[in-house]
Amino acid sequence: MDSSSSSSSSTSTPRRHHPHRRRTFLSFRRNQIVSMDQTTDHDFQTIDHFHSLISLNLLSLLPSSSESQSHHHHLLSIPFLSKLLQSLLSFQSHFQSLLHQSLISNPPLLSRPPLDRLLSDHLDRTVKSLDILNTITQSLSFLRHSHRQADIAASALLHRPPNLIRAKTALSKLFTDDNHRATSFTHGLSFSTNRCCVDAGSGLGLAVQNMNSILAFCMWTLMAAFGVVGGPLRVEIEGLVGLQERIWEEVKKKNKKGRSGGVLVELEEVERCGKALMEEVEMEVEVEEELGKKAMEFGEACERLGVGLGEFERVLREVFHRLVRSRVEVQHFLDQSSRASASS
Repeated sequence: MDSSSSSSSSTSTPRRHHPHRRRTFLSFRRNQIVSMDQTTDHDFQTIDHFHSLISLNLLSLLPSSSESQSHHHHLLSIPFLSKLLQSLLSFQSHFQSLLHQSLISNPPLLSRPPLDRLLSDHLDRTVKSLDILNTITQSLSFLRHSHRQADIAASALLHRPPNLIRAKTALSKLFTDDNHRATSFTHGLSFSTNRCCVDAGSGLGLAVQNMNSILAFCMWTLMAAFGVVGGPLRVEIEGLVGLQERIWEEVKKKNKKGRSGGVLVELEEVERCGKALMEEVEMEVEVEEELGKKAMEFGEACERLGVGLGEFERVLREVFHRLVRSRVEVQHFLDQSSRASASS
């Protein structure tokens, strides 16, 4: 970003105060890291590459202009979540390399303010993120069980003549399971998205703070998709602001409709088709053509959800194990840095 310069032509000219501008990786420049202890060219290149990677990945997640203008486009979908988690894996890998390189070039740095506090906050967020991933895994188990009920209902209605009693029983179990899933998800979470109250400065400190914000955003997004979020996320990274605002708009629209259980588009589609089918079944009028049509729509919606969940669960497991390893490594880096600081 270009900064406008100001000059004073005379002593009578009032001093001009520029408004505070938040610093993000998109405004990151080499002259911002001059305060970083013993910054080498290689350190700078590694940090700059990390911020460029974040910028490019987040921009790729934003919807296109045509999609943004569409009233029917939903951002939160299984492909989007899988892509977001894949980006998180990439960020995490480069973040670990960044810390390792810093430990080599300046061993005591990580144990000094503000990095000590920022990395402590990162470890705390990692533990809470693991709790959220565990809760989502349990939620997916409920969804798997719901699929079995959905298959039973669809098969019963596609049968000739349709078995209304069996279909109604399966649909009732389906919605009971879904309500239980949403309730258990909400009660199982406690996650603060507030930023650590530390001036990160620039350079490595800013990189750590941005990584913490990205981790918080990913967990908040998963909570919005599968459960409930209490409010918008406080983010100061420009690339995340647009995504957070779009997701929060989808959450608010669903809340106004009195719906609960997440805003994942595939879940909403199953819910919509299932309720329409339930209304037909409860009328107890055997209009086979209409029942068959709605049963097929419901079955197709469930199939799309089931196929997408397979890949999503794989990425979710990979993120979980990566965060476990990352926490161990970051703690190890801090211990090494503390010993180096004590001996210096």
